[in-house]
Amino acid sequence: MFKFDVLFLTYYDWSNYTYKTSESLRKLGLSVLGFKGSPHQFNYPFQLPIYYGLVNAPPYCMFPIITTCHSLKKYIDRAKVIWFSAETFINTGANLHGHGVVVDYGACTYRMEPERCNAIFNPIVDDTVILFPALLGHGGKNEHLIYYPVDTGMFIPRYKLKGDRPLRIGHFPSTTENKGSDVIQQAINNVNNDYSGKFEYFGPKHPDIKVVSEVDWMFNLERMASCDIIIETVKPVLKERPFGEWGNQALEAASLGKIVITNSIHNDIYMKEYGDHELILANNQEQLENQLVNIFQMTDTDILNKQHAVREWVVKKHGMIPTAQRIYDEVLKKHLT
Repeated sequence: MFKFDVLFLTYYDWSNYTYKTSESLRKLGLSVLGFKGSPHQFNYPFQLPIYYGLVNAPPYCMFPIITTCHSLKKYIDRAKVIWFSAETFINTGANLHGHGVVVDYGACTYRMEPERCNAIFNPIVDDTVILFPALLGHGGKNEHLIYYPVDTGMFIPRYKLKGDRPLRIGHFPSTTENKGSDVIQQAINNVNNDYSGKFEYFGPKHPDIKVVSEVDWMFNLERMASCDIIIETVKPVLKERPFGEWGNQALEAASLGKIVITNSIHNDIYMKEYGDHELILANNQEQLENQLVNIFQMTDTDILNKQHAVREWVVKKHGMIPTAQRIYDEVLKKHLT
């Protein structure tokens, strides 16, 4: 019977993470299969195939996400590594002994209920992949910090032309509450007092701007590409728990060659794991205003150089191949060699 290297299983593929990770490992030469149970509302053009046995088996628990689908057992038996993605356990009735087993955490399911997730996954997994630093240290078994991969090859950077129009600043949140849009809007209002005419702002208060959950992913990429600067998020605390980290949109904006302003309350952890980066950090309104003023004082050449540097950083550190290599070296190698 043909064996393959990694089987990804999830129900909701948040931010298309599982699809991108599976594709990154294929680029490394691994044989990979993956399934999910629900299409994504952002209408990504490429997604994991939907397994219709899962469509008829919606989750009966959300912390962690749990469902049952015994017809997937035949794929478990053929895989060397079983990867439960997006805090999701799918009971297939298969014996997982003899397989490498991985879980990844990157959403509010783990952030809000780490103890319940650990109770399910720690007894069965060999490794836990953590997608951003705020989720480290909550008891996951054998943790590895490995950020989201981004397929930089499908993003054509669009850099600012010298002397071309005022700076265009965009803020396109998935939800205004989770991304600190109120803080961002107030910062924009304040800097506009002294820098009116220096920039144009496109955000949730603009009559023509919808949040990301109301538009297609490709449409959101196009409106980000039309900007020079993207403010991703300024939200150090969410629902009384530490948050304050950049996510998938920061990587997409960087891939488009945009100056990215975002927050990171654990920047020291990133620097230790990955080294320097080209993001501009602002963890509160005052810092955001100061960073915007700094940018307004840059020359066109400075801005263009920064945009190129951001693009080069994301390709080198978070593109598909470097991310897949990190996953292989830290998580998969021991099960596949």
